[in-house]
Amino acid sequence: MRLDVDLLRLDVDLLRLDVDLLRLDVDLLRLDVDLLRLDVDLLRLDVDLLRLDVDLLRLNFDLLRLNVDLLRLNFDLLRLNVDLLRLDVDLLRLNVETYTSNLMPLRYTTYIRNSLNSLKFFSAIPATNSLR
Repeated sequence: MRLDVDLLRLDVDLLRLDVDLLRLDVDLLRLDVDLLRLDVDLLRLDVDLLRLDVDLLRLNFDLLRLNVDLLRLNFDLLRLNVDLLRLDVDLLRLNVETYTSNLMPLRYTTYIRNSLNSLKFFSAIPATNSLR
């Protein structure tokens, strides 16, 4: 009988240990649920960040397109400035030729014409054309 009592006590101790282990399992399961909830929250945050990345990429592409348009406009303006400079040089030649033919001796006229001919580098630049 004594053996039966000892065995029963051992069974009770084992049952208490089982209960403790079950409680620990429940605690671990609760922790797993909390971690899964945290994972879901992090995944939602990742999705939100990816959406933001897509929006930023779209904005970047829009800004790149705008920069290309501005560069094209700058080239057109630059070519227009070259055309205006050519006109200025032509007007300057006309003014000098008119002035020199009316007032100056031949040696000064030749010197001024040679100086104006050095301005012909403008003719190497193409006329206004769009880059498009």
